[in-house]
Amino acid sequence: MRQRLLFGALYFAEGAPIGWLWWTLPSQLRRHGLAVDEITTMTALLALPWACKFVWAPLVDTVRTRWFGLRAWLVLAQLGMAATLVPMLWLEPVAHWQTVTGLLLAHAFCAATQDVAIDALAIRAAPAAQRGTLNGAMQVGQIGGRVMFSTGVLWLAATTGERLAVPALLGVLGVTLLLAGFAPIDAAQDVDRRPPPGRRSRYLRVLLRTPRFWRLVAFALLGGVGFEAAGALSGSWLVDRGVDDAVIGTFRLVGAALMAGGALLGGAWADRRGARRVARLSLLALAGLVTAAGVTGSIALFALVYLGIGVFTAASYALFMQGATGPLAATVFSAFMGLTNACEAWAGRGGGALQRAFGYGPALTTMALLSLLGWWLLPPPRRAAAADAASR
Repeated sequence: MRQRLLFGALYFAEGAPIGWLWWTLPSQLRRHGLAVDEITTMTALLALPWACKFVWAPLVDTVRTRWFGLRAWLVLAQLGMAATLVPMLWLEPVAHWQTVTGLLLAHAFCAATQDVAIDALAIRAAPAAQRGTLNGAMQVGQIGGRVMFSTGVLWLAATTGERLAVPALLGVLGVTLLLAGFAPIDAAQDVDRRPPPGRRSRYLRVLLRTPRFWRLVAFALLGGVGFEAAGALSGSWLVDRGVDDAVIGTFRLVGAALMAGGALLGGAWADRRGARRVARLSLLALAGLVTAAGVTGSIALFALVYLGIGVFTAASYALFMQGATGPLAATVFSAFMGLTNACEAWAGRGGGALQRAFGYGPALTTMALLSLLGWWLLPPPRRAAAADAASR
C-alpha cells in the first residue's frame, strides 16, 4: 500500500502540469486574444519531449553511481520543473510569448525526464505479480492531477483569477520533492551498478531480434486507436449534439472518475488474471463501446468508454513493464510509452479525417474495428526462460 501511495503521488505531480498545459492554458490564452495557430504550435512543441524521451532515457538507465541513483534523477528533474515555472509567476503569457514558450518547453523536458525516472523505479520496485495494481494506482494519481489542474483550475479561476495555477503547481512539486527525497526506496532499486557496455549491446541485439518486442511495438501503435479517436472527437461530438458547457464539464468529471475506477479495477484484475488476458478482454469491450456510442449517439455509452480506458491502460502498461527488462528497462518502457503517444496523435488525426468525410458514427466504428488488430498482435504469455535470456 505504501508503495502504491508513493507512486500514485509521483504520478499526480506528473499529471498536474499536463492538465494545466494541454487542457487549461490554451483556453486561457485564447481568451486573451492569442492566435489559434500559435497556441497549437505551443502544444505541439510541448508534446515533443514526451514522444522523444526514449532518446535520453539511456542516460537515466546507465548514469548511476553510489551517490547518484534514480532518486537523484527524480529530484533533479523535479527541481528543473520548479525552476522553469518560477518565472511564470510574474511573466505575462501573451506579452512574453516566446520566453514563456521556451520555459514551458524546458519544463516539459524535465517532466518527461521525471517520468523516465519514476517508471524506472516502478519497474525495479514492483514484483511482477503486483505491476497491474501499481499501474492502476499510478493512473489514478495522474488522472487526479490532470483533473485538478484542468477543470479544478478553471472553476477556481472564475473567482480567484488565472494566476492560481503556477503557485499551486509549485506547491505540488514541493510536496513531491519531499516524497522523492525522503520516501523509503530500497538502495538496490535506486542505485544499480552501471551495466557494462558489452552487456547493454548484447541486450539490445537480443531484444531487437525478439518477435515479442516487435509485437508489443505494433500493439502500442494500434491497440488504443479506437478510444484515442473517441477521446479526440469527444469535445466536438458533444458540442454538435447541442450539449452546453455545464454538461460537458460534468461529463469530463464523470469520465475521469470512471477512468480512475477502471484503472484500479484493471490493475487488480491484471495481477489476478494476467495482464495479457485483461488487456485483450478490455480491448474487445472498448471496441464494442466506442462503436455503440458512435452509432447510437448515447452519452451514457460514451461515458462508459472511459471506464474501459482505465481498465485497458492499467493492464497494457503492466504488459509493457513485463516487456521492459534488463539493463535498459527504463529506455524500453519509455519507447513503449512514446509509441502510445504516437498512437494518440495519429488516431486523433485519422478519426478527424474520417469524421469530416463520413460523420461521427462511421469514423468511430472504423477506428474501433482497427483497434482490434491489437487483439491479434498481443504476444503470447512470456515464458520465464525467455525473460531471463532477454535480460542477460
